[in-house]
Amino acid sequence: MDTTRWIAVGIAVVVLVGGGAYWWSSSSQTDQITNANGPGIATSEAGSGDNVSRESAQTGELTTTAQLSASAFATKVERYTQQRDLAKLYDLVCPQDRVGATKAEYVKALTNVWGSNRITSFEIKSVLEEDNGTTVQLVENTSDGKSEVQLMVLEKSGSGWCFRSNITNVISQIKNFQNISLTVTNFKRPYIEQYQTSVEEGHERVRINVSITNSGDKPLICHALDGGETQCSEFFFYLKDAAGAIYTMVLTDAKMPTFTLAPHATVTGSLGFEIPVNSSGYTLVFKDLGYGTDIATAPTGF
Repeated sequence: MDTTRWIAVGIAVVVLVGGGAYWWSSSSQTDQITNANGPGIATSEAGSGDNVSRESAQTGELTTTAQLSASAFATKVERYTQQRDLAKLYDLVCPQDRVGATKAEYVKALTNVWGSNRITSFEIKSVLEEDNGTTVQLVENTSDGKSEVQLMVLEKSGSGWCFRSNITNVISQIKNFQNISLTVTNFKRPYIEQYQTSVEEGHERVRINVSITNSGDKPLICHALDGGETQCSEFFFYLKDAAGAIYTMVLTDAKMPTFTLAPHATVTGSLGFEIPVNSSGYTLVFKDLGYGTDIATAPTGF
């Protein structure tokens, strides 16, 4: 039933969020969950940072030394990512991208976003000059069998490099979730529409009226499977029973508007689900698909 459909969505989340969370890109969407870097660390792996700065300034191009240095640094980032050594990864993030997120918060956020998916191997393909840094193109192979071309944006940091990451934006948004409250105002079960479509045998429809309030000072923005910002909608809600089984929304005449919830604003609507007859113990969950994190939950009363 809808449980199967939710499993498919879950797989997509792992593929696009779990695997996609490794994307090192300067695009506004993929940066939401992928770039993670801190102060550059000058080591023998990174080569001579002084030569990098001096030679680049003289030629206006990325020198061979700089390419080797950047490639070595990108390899270090990938190794820490592959090994899930997220505390060390945090230390490589550019300082401006670590503002607002502690190391513990960073590790927790990436652990939640990546799930069980891992990099099994990677290859550096090119190192290209950028303003005050470089873009490293690489190919990652992940444990779900995918091969993805990714971009890692590096900046000069002292005598070495750091990598750009907007993970703190993600952490800030997740922190904002604590200001979101979800309430089931009432429900009707069984719910029979005037022009009812077929219902799976042994199941019945339920219509739930909900209220969502943002008591914080930041707007609530939902994120799609690719991490890009989008409006929240009925597809961000599901039911979970006491055993943990998931039931996704079904199309009925229940209506939930798409929304981006402004500070101190409330939105109302209704959702439709199919659940087993005589079942009980359900919780309504409002989930951010891109982050893979629950925004809010509420008891249903059935």
